[in-house]
Amino acid sequence: MSYPRNTYRENIVEEFIELDKPLSEMIGGAVGSSWYHIGGIRKQRDTEQVIAWTDIYILPQFASLTSEPEHSQVMVFEQIEKKYGTRIDRAEVDVYAVGAPAHIAKKLQLKPHDPCLVIVRRYFDDQDKLFEITFTYHPENKYTYKMEFKSGSGN
Repeated sequence: MSYPRNTYRENIVEEFIELDKPLSEMIGGAVGSSWYHIGGIRKQRDTEQVIAWTDIYILPQFASLTSEPEHSQVMVFEQIEKKYGTRIDRAEVDVYAVGAPAHIAKKLQLKPHDPCLVIVRRYFDDQDKLFEITFTYHPENKYTYKMEFKSGSGN
């Protein structure tokens, strides 16, 4: 589930946080646990069209990756794998539609409750420890997710 090479993420928020009860329920981490929050807009490079807002939560020990030169171009989980050697053993992906919450609508230049496709990704290491979770909001008609499945039978 990568983005085309002609897109990039512009970080608007970079902060260390402790999870309160609502964030704890969203992320699946313990209340009071420490995380690093990256909030950013994904844009198309040629048109500067906004195609998504993403809230990324990573373990605090990975926070320095935001200073890497390729940070705006490369998916965060790939940067964590490359820089820190943490490998994804398992990932969970939820996809659903919502009316854009007011705070997200503002970031995406939408009206509150305009349709959005939300993709939530949770990445776990080989100890089944959650190390990254992302919430990405895509305005209607700005993103298409394509999948292809092929039979392994060889026919």
